[in-house]
Amino acid sequence: MVVELTWWPMLRDFVFYILSIIALVLVISDELVYWYEALIFLVMYALYITIMYFNRRLEKKAYSIFDRICKKELRPEESETEPLIRSHELEDSQKVYESSAPKEVTAEAETSLLKQAETSLSKNLMPGEEKTDGDPEYESPWTIPDKFLSRVFWVAMIPVKALLYFTTPDCRRPGIWRKLYMLTFVMSVFWIAAFSYVMVWMVVIAGDALGIPDTVMGLTLLAAGTSVPDCLASLFAARDGFGDMAVSNSIGSNVFDILACLGVPWLIDTIVNGKPISIRSGGLVYSAVTLLATVVYMLLGMFILKWKLNKKFGALCLIVYVIVTTITCLFELNIIGNFNEDKCT
Repeated sequence: MVVELTWWPMLRDFVFYILSIIALVLVISDELVYWYEALIFLVMYALYITIMYFNRRLEKKAYSIFDRICKKELRPEESETEPLIRSHELEDSQKVYESSAPKEVTAEAETSLLKQAETSLSKNLMPGEEKTDGDPEYESPWTIPDKFLSRVFWVAMIPVKALLYFTTPDCRRPGIWRKLYMLTFVMSVFWIAAFSYVMVWMVVIAGDALGIPDTVMGLTLLAAGTSVPDCLASLFAARDGFGDMAVSNSIGSNVFDILACLGVPWLIDTIVNGKPISIRSGGLVYSAVTLLATVVYMLLGMFILKWKLNKKFGALCLIVYVIVTTITCLFELNIIGNFNEDKCT
């Protein structure tokens, strides 16, 4: 289906994303990151969170300003000269409504509905639902899938499943488990951090063994791997009809990646070591500028399509992604320009 968007959330997130990219270009242009630059990143992200906190008020103000600017009165020739619904059409629609109206509920039927509602409430079910074995929201990780490839993947993931099963309580399970959601959240964040560290470590080693710069590994394999959860979250949100949430999730995660995920480690490193951080890749500036061009392309594309996303625009976005990734990799491999003196060390 075509995903319909509203202009305020998109404009808000895209503008702040553009500001984040501009800040990134300015910071890494001299290949040195100072503590106050990392602090500026965190202040910008705090400002973004503050804007999100007052989003309802800002949205109403933005729409009121837009309405005052774009308000147009009907010209005399454009005014209505006849009613929208004629009298005979109104009579026909009223007859259809009366014929489809529900009949009077008998006493026996009413008693039956009351009994069904009481039984459903006693079983924590909605009226009309039937009780199923176990909790429908909970799916055991030890359930063996039916397909062969799924079984192979399930067997390969048994060590990770066991580790998470015994350390992270599943708050989807009925009973006391539902009250442990905060512990589930904390342990989930912990394991995400641990797995991310191991993933980056393995990617750097693999790139070193293959003679590929770590920046190229970050632009391709690492970027794709870490963006899969965002992609799936946006997919599920768009499928359920929340188009604004889907796009805001993807843009907002990039704002978080630039301002918080770079600002926090940079600030800690500069404070602990007492010296600025050296950024070795000269091609990152051009890569960031290329990324800025893609943001402008997305914003203009949505405006031209009147804030509606269709299959053609999705295909164009995939093509643009391949082109941008190729160009940025060519920058890092010194095929375009000469920005890096050595390979991954």
